[in-house]
Amino acid sequence: MFETMVIAAALGASLSTAAVETPPPASVPAATAPDAGNPDPWEPTNRSLFRLNKGLDRAVIRPGASFYHHAVTHPIRDGVHNVLYNLGEPVTFLNNVLQARPTQAGKTVLRFVVNSTVGIAGVFDVTGANGLPREPSGFAETLTRYGAPQGPYIFLPVFGPSSVRDLTGRAVDVVSDPFTWINYSGRTGAQAARGVLAGADQRVRLDPVLKDVDRTATDPYATLRSAFLQSSSLTGHRETDVKALPDFGPEPGTPAPTAPPPPRP
Repeated sequence: MFETMVIAAALGASLSTAAVETPPPASVPAATAPDAGNPDPWEPTNRSLFRLNKGLDRAVIRPGASFYHHAVTHPIRDGVHNVLYNLGEPVTFLNNVLQARPTQAGKTVLRFVVNSTVGIAGVFDVTGANGLPREPSGFAETLTRYGAPQGPYIFLPVFGPSSVRDLTGRAVDVVSDPFTWINYSGRTGAQAARGVLAGADQRVRLDPVLKDVDRTATDPYATLRSAFLQSSSLTGHRETDVKALPDFGPEPGTPAPTAPPPPRP
């Protein structure tokens, strides 16, 4: 879920600075094999799937999300969003462990326990309101941490932009989610409702950004691809705090700064 929000942030940043990619040539040669220098070797197929997704979005997805937006009040939608996020905390905890991040794993457990109890099954983000913000993680981030290459860019209808690494991560996240394989009464219906609500929640939250892309981008496909690749290039989908980086000193060959002359008497 968090990948789409990162993409939205990257899209918003790119649009606000008018950083829209130039459209591709009229005829794009089909790639026969992935090229390390080309993140989108399957571009002709991806563009076809992108157009298919646009049709599905106009006919089904956006109208359904619009109905959800107008039929459900904002506080209830926020509660649904919080519950959906809370249900993903076990997967975040597992990946924190796999990434050897014990502090983050402990925070995730604390968030899940407090929000599931005091927050009434996660309806209220109690920990977020008290200085313990959400820090989502998935298996794609775990693969990134251990140096797995991103692989070719892929666009899938309904699911949106992805890559070989991120698709693998999503699949592992689904399998490792305890709510997927634990047997309980009404599991099939609950999982279906969770998927539909998650899709509607994401589409409602992305709607303003996607409208801006359609209105301002010369090539919406290239803009969305650029936003995804930008977000995936961040280590673990988290931006690096430049101020927190160590000072490695001047570049080799850079003259050392001279001390200012003493003041005249």
